[in-house]
Amino acid sequence: GNPTRTQSLLAHNEELYAMFVPGYERYLSSIYEMGPYEWRDRTLYTGNERTLKTLRIEPIRAGSAQRVFIDFQGDQPQVLEPETDAPEALETYLQYLNGLYADVWVPHAEHESLKPFLSEPVANVILEDFNPQRSRTLRLYDLPEDPRFYLGEILDENDYFLIGRNRSDALLKGYRQEMNSPR
Repeated sequence: GNPTRTQSLLAHNEELYAMFVPGYERYLSSIYEMGPYEWRDRTLYTGNERTLKTLRIEPIRAGSAQRVFIDFQGDQPQVLEPETDAPEALETYLQYLNGLYADVWVPHAEHESLKPFLSEPVANVILEDFNPQRSRTLRLYDLPEDPRFYLGEILDENDYFLIGRNRSDALLKGYRQEMNSPR
């Protein structure tokens, strides 16, 4: 690569690849190495409130989350559990779904080392979309080594990720907090 070009030639497994990143205005240097998991899209749910059929939060460990069941199939989202008459709290809560992303994908080579952590599930987050390909069931586990994150699993896809507790707790416990927060 050189400063007048926006692509570089990279070698991998004795093959040459032309590398170009749209919107990147300089050439790519091999000094910055990123594995395939760093390039991967970290979005966990690509739908939104308009494409979502139902949202369920199912606590597995007592006190870890609030049980939530919201049905989006009518004109307005209907909260079936817990009962509420605070639509502004629901609106604020649903914002936590926008940008639901993993902080880090766990490479397949490291999946075997995760088994000890899979014994402490916290909750399931079930996102059923009108497009079945976007539907996801996420299971979150405690990660004692790093309390800033939960270990997440996309069930039925054998895929693992780390997600920040602050964002996850807002989804797991946020609805209760929104209903009880002073106005």
